[in-house]
Amino acid sequence: MAKQYLDEEGLELYDGMIKKVISNQSENIVQKPNYLLFPSVGDPNLLYMDIEHNTTYRWDKSTLKYFCIGSNYSDIDVISGGSSK
Repeated sequence: MAKQYLDEEGLELYDGMIKKVISNQSENIVQKPNYLLFPSVGDPNLLYMDIEHNTTYRWDKSTLKYFCIGSNYSDIDVISGGSSK
């Protein structure tokens, strides 16, 4: 099987596609100084970032609350994997 490489035109095409995806994603992110400034009712299509605590949340419309989905990993002391057999 022969290896195939992208030429300059192919690289420019993929670079443009990646930049487009990244810029579109930023429209779906709400950044606030801290979580206390999040809206009372969130949008399940958005991610909410707490800048002060470096955490990311999603809104769950069935339970009507925010769930942390990302955290500053240097703040984690122990991750318990439960019991293993």
